[in-house]
Amino acid sequence: MTSGKEFDTSLLIMPLLTHLLEGEVPNPRDFIDACSNKLEPFKQSIDPKFPKSMINSRAFYLLCYIDLKKTLGQGKAYEIIRPVLLTEGMARMNLVFDTASGRSFERLIEKVFAFNHSLNLPFEVTEQSADRFCFSLKRCTFWELCCYLEIPEATTLVCQVDNAFFNSYLPDEVKFSHGTPCSRLVDGASSCRFVFTRTIGLETNPPQCPSEVDN
Repeated sequence: MTSGKEFDTSLLIMPLLTHLLEGEVPNPRDFIDACSNKLEPFKQSIDPKFPKSMINSRAFYLLCYIDLKKTLGQGKAYEIIRPVLLTEGMARMNLVFDTASGRSFERLIEKVFAFNHSLNLPFEVTEQSADRFCFSLKRCTFWELCCYLEIPEATTLVCQVDNAFFNSYLPDEVKFSHGTPCSRLVDGASSCRFVFTRTIGLETNPPQCPSEVDN
């Protein structure tokens, strides 16, 4: 992507976060400002082995989650940050995968390869055909970061972003899943499975939708 397409996703998220904090903390704006003031020290305290790009994009939301968890409990903190990270993640993934330039099953696979390589993620393609693409991630740096911060449960927030983005990429043509239950690192598996199945588009006689009724 070109620098001209870079976008500050916080422009989308701050109004949503402020709204979700209403009635949960005494003053939402003060809470956000307090987290913002602690952000740089928080980022500097994180082991530099973690990718800087990931820290820059996720640290603020994780810091908010940690502070909310201390005051409101894990369940409430999770439900507040969940729609925030889903919204931010969907926007970010659409930009990274450059969906505005076109979407196809083949392009999705191409972008997955590029995305994994850009983050130096060790992955293994286990199946690739005209209608199915599967790979396994041997490591998940976000899961490792959440474990490092002692909030492993927050890993599934990004898993939900994957599910939402990939299942809406071509919603009538491609289905995404992790294959079977408990097939993620966060579940205790040895790797995370990513399974993309092309459900329409290869048929000799694809289904036809009824014509619209003329007014």
